[in-house]
Amino acid sequence: MLHHIEISNDIEEKLKNIDTQNIDKDAILTQTKEDIERCVALIMGRYKFFGEFIYKFRILYTYRVQTMATDGRNFFVNPLFCSLLNDKQITFVLCHEILHNVMVHFLRRENKGAEHEKWNHATDHEINLMLVEEGLLTATQVQDEIHGLCDVEYKDMTAEEIYDKLPDIPSKDFVWPVEVGSIIKSKSGKYGIVEAINLDGTYDIKEITEQEARKLVTNTPKI
Repeated sequence: MLHHIEISNDIEEKLKNIDTQNIDKDAILTQTKEDIERCVALIMGRYKFFGEFIYKFRILYTYRVQTMATDGRNFFVNPLFCSLLNDKQITFVLCHEILHNVMVHFLRRENKGAEHEKWNHATDHEINLMLVEEGLLTATQVQDEIHGLCDVEYKDMTAEEIYDKLPDIPSKDFVWPVEVGSIIKSKSGKYGIVEAINLDGTYDIKEITEQEARKLVTNTPKI
């Protein structure tokens, strides 16, 4: 299960309205890598607690997540999303993803028996309010600039307590990033198994037959 930072509808619209057919994705990826490296260095130098954890995670650049996300082992970064942020905002979001792991939100969700989307909202409030306390951004900046979830009504509350106060939230259609070992089916109809995920978000794939794929899984995601 993945934890991703929640954003408001207007940021979603900005991402949707980007003409992906006419942008230089290579240039955006190169710039995003430079931005992330600079912000990681800033975290290492200025925010020692987060610096202890930042290098424990592999950073993968992919358009299969809308913003940034973590699965407990990797950070998935959408370059288009990062292109809308400045260094302070990128630093905030990286620390946000670190806290999802440090605060064992994956395990806590299982213990709570919580619905994924509503739990993600609750944990975002919990984390963002903590980061505001640390001085990374103000609550107003989180809400107005990143358009993240940061309601001061929930200050000093746990994600479990926030979850119980939140209204039900409709689940979103969400595309999970492919992992090593995933069986995939290409648009041309060929099957393969992911042997490695490269730092630019591309995959090393070993081609297999449909019969071999069906032995491994019963449902293969298309990419």
